[in-house]
Amino acid sequence: MFFDPRLHGVRLGSDSGALGNEVFFDGNPVTTAFSKTYFDNDSIDEYGISAKFLNYFSLSVEADADALVEGLLKDLAYPEATGEVTFLHGDSGVRVGEILEFRGGDLRRLEREVSGEWDDRFTGKLVGRVKAVTHRFRGDRVETVAALTSPFRSVDEPVSFMVRSQPGASTLFQFRLDDETVGLDLGYHLD
Repeated sequence: MFFDPRLHGVRLGSDSGALGNEVFFDGNPVTTAFSKTYFDNDSIDEYGISAKFLNYFSLSVEADADALVEGLLKDLAYPEATGEVTFLHGDSGVRVGEILEFRGGDLRRLEREVSGEWDDRFTGKLVGRVKAVTHRFRGDRVETVAALTSPFRSVDEPVSFMVRSQPGASTLFQFRLDDETVGLDLGYHLD
């Protein structure tokens, strides 16, 4: 979208509270237990080490963990984009999950852009993913407010969200069909 102060109000910022650029991963201890540490060097150089622990018992294959955590680091290793855009005359077309790019006006990024940030997909751009949309009715006027988050972020706390239904290390909620233990009576089940 092209910023026009007669049509939009834009507030952009960032929050480094959930930043995690080093992830200590523990896989399923019932099958082939493995632990591995993943990190994002560019983020560590810029922000220092911020560690996260992910005990994710649904995975028993290291290659799956590699893909999962590398994708997770593309989001968590950098401060979360925050802010909101207000469409002063309403906009019924804005949807949760869309990525908005802001151009024009006096909009600018205040913090330094880091190499590798968000997998370098948005280099030189001001972007945010819409995480909530609110329509405010004031007489015959409608304002639409879209709350923003990072382009890769789909939930507020990704690590907590991933393990939310995992009661313990002995329960496996999902598995690969090529896993050696599929079909054995070890408590594996599909939910």
